[in-house]
Amino acid sequence: AGMVEEELVGFDDLDICTSDVEGHPGAVLIAASAGADMLVVGSRGHGNVAGKLLGSVSQRCLSGATCPVAVVHGPTDSDEIVVGVDGSPSSFEALEWAAGEAEMSGACLRAMSAWEWPAAYGLYVTAFDPATETQQMLEGALRAAKARPPALKGEADVEQGAPARLLTTASRHAGLLVVGSRGRGPVKGTLLGSVSQHCAAHAHCPVLVYRTGRRAIRASSDAA
Repeated sequence: AGMVEEELVGFDDLDICTSDVEGHPGAVLIAASAGADMLVVGSRGHGNVAGKLLGSVSQRCLSGATCPVAVVHGPTDSDEIVVGVDGSPSSFEALEWAAGEAEMSGACLRAMSAWEWPAAYGLYVTAFDPATETQQMLEGALRAAKARPPALKGEADVEQGAPARLLTTASRHAGLLVVGSRGRGPVKGTLLGSVSQHCAAHAHCPVLVYRTGRRAIRASSDAA
């Protein structure tokens, strides 16, 4: 606790409570997440496996926490928030949170969607335009997110390619990357989608994995 208090010197306006709890860090943090608005972890800890992109505690929290989880990869001076939207309820909730955060912080919001040609295109699919459908979906979602005062500075960005790769590339110039915990992947019942997991491990900026059904506090709010 003493080390934590030293790191927080200068944040006198915050109501800070520290505690030392016995147990495995991942299990302790997951238990604490039950009553939390957001859980924040570093991307790497003091584990004994060198070279891992994401520590075991961070991985466990991403899969088991019951609130949104932020994975901090390092400092950034960008004022852009990138959010991945794939048409799933989880991604729409992530967009809503990102839009609110952009409003409060004055950041620019970049909503991104990816599209790819289906494997059966040309064999069984003849009248399908994934680029147009994805563009319409994203623009509609962004319009809904911007339907609030004051006007939100946001743009829709639709690109062809794998979602995980496009989002991690965009994170190079972002201050925050926001993704839903579950997407539209083929594996039902998974606790964390493959795109979210990839972004949490490989992004170049902090990543917020939004947990459906829970509202994360605004990073720019006065709340502790």
